[in-house]
Amino acid sequence: SCDDTGLSSNIRRVKMDSEDPPSKEPGLPWRIGSAAIMGFVGSASRLFMFGANSTEVHGLDSFLETLDRRKDPEQRERGLITGTHNCCSI
Repeated sequence: SCDDTGLSSNIRRVKMDSEDPPSKEPGLPWRIGSAAIMGFVGSASRLFMFGANSTEVHGLDSFLETLDRRKDPEQRERGLITGTHNCCSI
């Protein structure tokens, strides 16, 4: 006896296996949109960090003098500890 259902399912399986698998890479519109968003976020962050903030240094001259006196590692008597105070407000 001939079983047509088994034969047709085998043919169907071969056809499905021979097709190209779906691409795992995102499409062109997705990549363009992603690049545009990343560029915008990076530019906005840079604008905020460099445009809306300022740096103030108090006591820079005395700090640089201390560093100049400590150039030779053999003449150092103790370690140098520095500190910072960060204040952020929007």
